[in-house]
Amino acid sequence: MSELIFDLVLPAIDWTGVPKKFRWRYEGKVSAVVRSAAEAEDLVRYFRRADFCPLLPVFVNVPTGQPVLIEGLGVATAAELRDIAVEKWARSAAMTGPVFDFDALRERAGLPERGDVDQQTRQALWDTAQDLKRRQRTALAAGELEEEYPNFERRSHVVSAENSGVTE
Repeated sequence: MSELIFDLVLPAIDWTGVPKKFRWRYEGKVSAVVRSAAEAEDLVRYFRRADFCPLLPVFVNVPTGQPVLIEGLGVATAAELRDIAVEKWARSAAMTGPVFDFDALRERAGLPERGDVDQQTRQALWDTAQDLKRRQRTALAAGELEEEYPNFERRSHVVSAENSGVTE
C-alpha cells in the first residue's frame, strides 16, 4: 500500500512573469507554476520527492500564450508530471516557429525604416490635401467647377467662380 504524505510543505508559488488574468483565475488553485523549460525540468525538485502526488494541477505557462494545466488528481507522481510538462513545453516551443526580423525584411523589400513611416505618411497626406485644394481653386477660377452645398434652411447655395472669393 502506498504511503500518504501529509507533512510535505511546498514553497509559495512565484507568479512572476505570468499574466495577471491567469494569476487571478488560478491563484490558490494550482500546486506549481512552470514558466520555462528549466523549471519544467526541475519540477521534481520543487515537489522535493519524485513519488509525491499533488492533488492540484500544475500550471504550465507555455510560449504560445495559452496556459496548460496538467492534472495530477493525486494519482500522477511528480516525476510523471515533470515528463508531461517538459513534453508540453517542447511542443509549444516548436509551434511558435522562428522569430522574424521585421527590420531586415523591411530593408530587403526596400521599404522605409520603422521610425520614418509615421512622418512620411503624415507628409504624404498633407501633400495630397494641399494638391486637392490647389486643384479645386484652379477649377473654380476657370469656371469648370460648380458645386451645390445644401444648408440647414433647405435652400441651396451655389459655389461658382463669381461667389467663391477666389481672386487671381
